Amino acid sequence: MSQPPNRLALELFAKAQAYHRSGQLGLAESHYQRLTKLDPRNGEAWHLLGVVAYQTGKVDKAISHYRRAVELRPRAAEMLNNLALALRAKGDLAGAADQFARALQVRPEYAAAAYNLGLLQEQAGDAAAAERSYRQALAADPDALHALTNLGNLLRAQGRLADAERPLARAQALAGQDAAANGNLALLRIDQARHAQARELAERATTLQPDNAAWWEALGTALRLGQDADAAIAPLERAEALAPTVAAIPLQLALAL
Repeated sequence: MSQPPNRLALELFAKAQAYHRSGQLGLAESHYQRLTKLDPRNGEAWHLLGVVAYQTGKVDKAISHYRRAVELRPRAAEMLNNLALALRAKGDLAGAADQFARALQVRPEYAAAAYNLGLLQEQAGDAAAAERSYRQALAADPDALHALTNLGNLLRAQGRLADAERPLARAQALAGQDAAANGNLALLRIDQARHAQARELAERATTLQPDNAAWWEALGTALRLGQDADAAIAPLERAEALAPTVAAIPLQLALAL
């Protein structure tokens, strides 16, 4: 006797998820496909089929599957966010921004969607919109490291040093062993003429990520501005060796010399 369709669908879904969790993506995909044939209006099955496609680099397939999922479940914020990520990977930045915005209309406290939208807005040169999105992400998750970092760097780039203080200092407090958290705060401290603190932070960043020229440049700049030009030369030479095409580094090195 054959199983009723709803029971078979449940079994297929459970097997597909088990294969997916264990990293057997081919088997997961085949089971999700069988499930969508058995139950074509199962939005979650179409969504997870899209996830598998995205994870295996089949971006066009992922977009198609995600679109079908959101047709069936237009208020599923995670599905909208994943569709946006796939569109971004395809290079459709305007389409991605629209889908991130839709996800936030459904769930305003969706920190990941707000952060992702902020990235696109910043990339498009809309600093005011990006700031709003990063702040929306932080309203939902005050300790979201990437949102803190991006907001702080955005404000610093605008010369709003006092406003940049809180997010960058918070990021460093949360992630004291993260090179970028230390390095970005070091750059702010240089702008604030707090050179001793900048030196300490930049030294930590270079220790944590010794192949990043930006942190060596920050260290050399902090040393030079702190009236230790002799000590500044070695880190600036290291920065230049790591990033020979960055014009600002030879300038700093010339000033130190």
